[in-house]
Amino acid sequence: MPYLRNFKEIYLVSYFIGEGLSGVVPSVVALVQSIGESSACNDITKASHITLPRFSSQYYFLFIFGCLVLSSISFSLLENHPYVKKEKICFSTSDNNSSNNEIENFTCERQRPVLSEQSIIENDLMRNHAFIQKYAKTNSGGASNIRNQLKLKNLYLYILLSIICLLGNGLLPSLQPYSCMSYGNMTYHLSAIFSQIANPSACLLALWFLPKNIKVINLLSIVIFVLSSYIIYLALNSLNSPLQDSKIGEVLVILSWILLIGFISYVKLIITSVFRRKSEKTLFLVGVAMQAGSACGAILSFIVINYTKLLQEYKPCYNSVN
Repeated sequence: MPYLRNFKEIYLVSYFIGEGLSGVVPSVVALVQSIGESSACNDITKASHITLPRFSSQYYFLFIFGCLVLSSISFSLLENHPYVKKEKICFSTSDNNSSNNEIENFTCERQRPVLSEQSIIENDLMRNHAFIQKYAKTNSGGASNIRNQLKLKNLYLYILLSIICLLGNGLLPSLQPYSCMSYGNMTYHLSAIFSQIANPSACLLALWFLPKNIKVINLLSIVIFVLSSYIIYLALNSLNSPLQDSKIGEVLVILSWILLIGFISYVKLIITSVFRRKSEKTLFLVGVAMQAGSACGAILSFIVINYTKLLQEYKPCYNSVN
């Protein structure tokens, strides 16, 4: 995550779009492969007949390997291509004895002013300097109170980001089959595909509209928690889901997944963009919060699925008879 600080803010949006596409592209290939199509039930044995894929899993993983190779080549170009260096934001280095640093700084100075780490931090603090001075005149210790409020705001955003990643990256993807399968195999397949498409689509919206107001973040987070609660409810009641035999139920669950993944991706991008203009340490902490939340969500889902009886697998052939 700190690596993105070397580029303009517009490329942060590109990063999240690419992150979303990393889920879309394999999903589209799986759709072409016909993985997830409806299986037929045998009326005598009550066993399901699995539809054979159009091509084997070997070709699927070769495609994934090709994507990884392209990603490695792209990162190499980001580091070495002259055109990409023009798009970087340059920072002054404290090591004046290094010839490599001197050459890099000279190149950057010809393109744009060199920004030091300290100047970035000072610029961030100056945004609130006028308000701090005004508040300090009428309240002793006002400046320190404002600084404490800013620290609390940052801590709140770190925790919120971690919880959102816990839901979006760790817990809810594991619950998706339980929340969708009672509505049909195709419903599950469509929700998985279109929710992945919603990820980069929501990030693409940030090219034109990227609010950084804490009230907007709170509002979108409430929507995320409401949708998450509905999906968790469906997963816990997979054997007796509401509107199970109606098209409305199928549409609701697909729409819920699309909106949920879209809002999660959008809020992650907003919070990351808030921290981007701060020091490199803050972006490092953003990455830590995201990975810690995702790991906790994965561990939680593993425990719930394997060591509790809260979730019951829906078997189309068996449950449809009973």
